[in-house]
Amino acid sequence: MAARYRVAIVGCGGIAHTHADSCRKMPEVEIVGLADVRPEALAEFGKTFEVPAEKHFTDYLTMYDAVRPDIVCVCTRPAQHCAPTVAALQRGIHVLCEKPMALDLEEADAMVAASEKSGAKLAINTQRHTDPVYLYAVKLVKEGCIGELRTLRSECKTYEAGYGMMNIGAHYLDAMRLFAGDAAWVFAHLTNAAGKDITPVDIEPGERDTGLTAGKACTMQIGYASGVMGVSEYWVGTATFGFEIVGTRGALAIRGRDASIFMTKGGGGKANDDIAWETVPVPLAGEEKEVVAERRWSTIFMMRALIKGIEENRIPACSGYDGRAVLEQIMATYVSQISGSRAILPLADRRHPLKLWQ
Repeated sequence: MAARYRVAIVGCGGIAHTHADSCRKMPEVEIVGLADVRPEALAEFGKTFEVPAEKHFTDYLTMYDAVRPDIVCVCTRPAQHCAPTVAALQRGIHVLCEKPMALDLEEADAMVAASEKSGAKLAINTQRHTDPVYLYAVKLVKEGCIGELRTLRSECKTYEAGYGMMNIGAHYLDAMRLFAGDAAWVFAHLTNAAGKDITPVDIEPGERDTGLTAGKACTMQIGYASGVMGVSEYWVGTATFGFEIVGTRGALAIRGRDASIFMTKGGGGKANDDIAWETVPVPLAGEEKEVVAERRWSTIFMMRALIKGIEENRIPACSGYDGRAVLEQIMATYVSQISGSRAILPLADRRHPLKLWQ
């Protein structure tokens, strides 16, 4: 298959390797440009992925205008997501942007607005939106295998809460929306290292340029418009992380990298009922087997979903709207903690709540 889409990459750090590795495994795309402010990073990255020096740029705007890519992968740290995304969209270039989408809702709104105005597609790389394991779990729930959906729970790994929400939390909050739809409100409790409610003193720059964050631990309760409830938890040093879907007649659990779902129909509401979990293998076809076996969290599925959105002229899987909805729940966590009450969505004030609190 001849390459049909010319792809440029902005930011040649760690996650960019995943994007580039996916691109070179997809015959329908080719990498036509790299941009990074560090010449040494460009040289090393270009050598690894066989992108010649004449396609290296230290300024992404120059690259956009010089090579005119069809798609840009924005692989910078979050603080640099908004500007290169908006600039690409304004030029009619489609964008696959890393998560979290932005630092605050003002930036997210600007990114969505640029996509709407130009018609160029915007997708956010929260891969569970296209992961065959999660999509099969959605299918099982829709078929009623655990009865009526009641509760979703995500347990996020090891990171401090403020940073964790912007990292693995972005994936899990997005996955919860796959099952429950849009959130109507958020109620949260954030504590500091002493186990006390956070105060403005606890506000600090998040790791990896994730903007203002606060809190070492967090329990976030989410009420969805569908009536389903959700809980997302962040605890420093937890040994495991995972995702659970609870219904009236059973539960599903997704944990680890294997293409498996765990299901139980035990319990029955009585304390002494046995609860046995069985493994439900996920049926994979063709390339899905190879991708999941080698690197389940590659960007191949997301890139293909974006291309499908382009070719069918529709909103792609995990769009800018989805990415913004996730970020809004994270911002609502702080609004709830500061106010001591539910934060009703959508948030009227699009500024970062911690910036206002300072």
